[in-house]
Amino acid sequence: MTSKVATIVLSQVTLKDLPLIQGDIIAVDKGCELLLKKKLPITIAVGDFDSIDTRYLSQLKRDKIPLQAFPKDKDQSDAELALRWTIQQGYHSVFIVGFSGGRLDHYQAILQMLFRFQTSEITLLTNQQSIQYLRQGTYHLKQENKEKYFSIFTLSHAVISIQDSLYPLVEKKLTVKDTFTLSNEWLADRVVNLTVHSGEILLYRSMLA
Repeated sequence: MTSKVATIVLSQVTLKDLPLIQGDIIAVDKGCELLLKKKLPITIAVGDFDSIDTRYLSQLKRDKIPLQAFPKDKDQSDAELALRWTIQQGYHSVFIVGFSGGRLDHYQAILQMLFRFQTSEITLLTNQQSIQYLRQGTYHLKQENKEKYFSIFTLSHAVISIQDSLYPLVEKKLTVKDTFTLSNEWLADRVVNLTVHSGEILLYRSMLA
């Protein structure tokens, strides 16, 4: 069965983010504006639409793009509503762009959202980094493109082992207070083996600055 791929485009999207878009486009609130300017196909627009310019909202309606509109007063963010819709539609790989560069509390909410949905099929993407949620299991991290560093954090707790990296670890306990897992590195032509023995983590993969 062919994997369904979608990209959720949030309000901080820039021109540099556009090449990162893959599959169907799920546009969130103000994220619609740049997509409409560049005439990119929008599968659905989601949000309370409190930050989008009214002329672009009118264009969405004029172009008959499907809308899922929600009230401004709600318990879920627009990003979470878009992600929930995307998962319900059966998308197997979901990328999220345009999440950084704005309010830090919104950025924090996006990170915590990954822990809520608990799937490695969701990836946050920028031009220099990717962020992915991982739970218990073994992962083989191949160095991609210009990637140099990888970092691991948790918002709860975890026990991890890292092999074939510059800084290996063996069944090391990791808590929300720890930062010693910042900026590990691949070794030449080696695949890093990461094991999450228990708990859950965020994996950051970073290109050379």
